[in-house]
Amino acid sequence: MSNAEKGPIVVTRGVASTAHRAARHGRTGEALGEVLSLIDDPRWTVDHVRLAAGQRSAPAHRHSHTDECVLVLSGRVELRGQRVHELLEAGDFARIGPGEETMHELVAQTSAELLLVRVTDPDDVTTFG
Repeated sequence: MSNAEKGPIVVTRGVASTAHRAARHGRTGEALGEVLSLIDDPRWTVDHVRLAAGQRSAPAHRHSHTDECVLVLSGRVELRGQRVHELLEAGDFARIGPGEETMHELVAQTSAELLLVRVTDPDDVTTFG
């Protein structure tokens, strides 16, 4: 396993994966937080996302107080941002911290499945750009 640290964004290669499902921004699947009862805390969201080649998981955005984590279950996605441009493949993990420098988007290069985990602060503001 190797890490590539880009300030508040950290990419880890070769993380083991599990299968889950979620739905937001036109993606297919279902939200997992309640289904799996993993964490009894409404600040946590866990989604399993399926993307077609060329599809974005969400428009480019950043969070003021939310950590967002991505585990690629299958396929390849490009993590694009102000300070990072990484191709992520099955088994890769990225943590995107909050703040001005973490504007980001995920774009599928092939059909892909992702596990998205967010820990949302009640004061979070999401800015789209």
